[in-house]
Amino acid sequence: MKKIHEKRKRVLTQKPFQLKYVLLGIISFLLTIGLAQLSLYYQLTRMVLQQPQFTGVFAMAQQMNMVFFSWFMLGAVIIVGGGIFVSHRIVGPLKRLEEMLLKVGQGDLSAEMHIRNKDEFKEVAISYNNMLHGLRKLRARDHKKITEMKEDLKKARRSLSPETIQQAAAILDENITKLEAYMEEIKI
Repeated sequence: MKKIHEKRKRVLTQKPFQLKYVLLGIISFLLTIGLAQLSLYYQLTRMVLQQPQFTGVFAMAQQMNMVFFSWFMLGAVIIVGGGIFVSHRIVGPLKRLEEMLLKVGQGDLSAEMHIRNKDEFKEVAISYNNMLHGLRKLRARDHKKITEMKEDLKKARRSLSPETIQQAAAILDENITKLEAYMEEIKI
């Protein structure tokens, strides 16, 4: 079993996919912060209008703005970092699966998918590896049958003489029938 485990060289391996989810997180965060800010301004404005003698409201509002801005920046960093981390948990296994499927499509049945314990697509990787084992068994069965038929044809060829032409023709016809049946079985 060949393990392929390469270190990722880029932060964003599937930019459109990953950026879509990071952007969705940022928009959600902005809406939440915006609603909280709006609520705070509403409360402060109501307090100022009800108690004009209240001093320092604007200084307090500026201080609250700084607190909100600080929380906003921290939240944005967490959202972007978390979005990239979560998207890697999805994109990484999908990228490995895509690479493995391309290899299988080119006829390479040796590259199995490495499964990590906390992989989000562990079941898909197990199914892929099971499919690969099945394809290897089919290929081995096909190779064995073709080898047997090849040996039968070689044997028939060696035994060709005027006396055995009829017998060889019967063996060739039998092998042609076997090949046709086998080709039908494997749907060529």
